[in-house]
Amino acid sequence: MDLAAAHSTQMSLKGAARGQWWRAPMIVLSFFFLRRFPAIAGLFPVHGVRLKPLRAGDVVPEAKVIEQQQNNHSLDQEKTL
Repeated sequence: MDLAAAHSTQMSLKGAARGQWWRAPMIVLSFFFLRRFPAIAGLFPVHGVRLKPLRAGDVVPEAKVIEQQQNNHSLDQEKTL
């Protein structure tokens, strides 16, 4: 945090708006160029998977665990009667 505070300056809205005018036409030109040559778009890096893949063990408990839970539940019901 100290590095950012020591080496950064506040930017004015006028300067921010002035330096970004070329982005909109560049995006439009890039869209039509890549639409004409889609093989070039395949060279760009793809986004990685952000979700953690599920494993069967994470979702479905093993049969032994289910049996133990059922046995414990039936024992608890017998104790309450």
